[in-house]
Amino acid sequence: MFSPQGVAQPLTVSIGGVALDPEMSVSAHMRIADARLYAAKRQGRNLTVFDFDAKAAA
Repeated sequence: MFSPQGVAQPLTVSIGGVALDPEMSVSAHMRIADARLYAAKRQGRNLTVFDFDAKAAA
């Protein structure tokens, strides 16, 4: 629970990430991370989905 000003509010966090590959563009990394973010949300929220191999994920 998140309690701003003493009022409890439900809070969820979903994170998507990808390992940096110097041969790939920033936009490619962002597309992969965004896809992983939505994968985390689809799997129930409050999750982190991370790819260690950016080329395989692209």
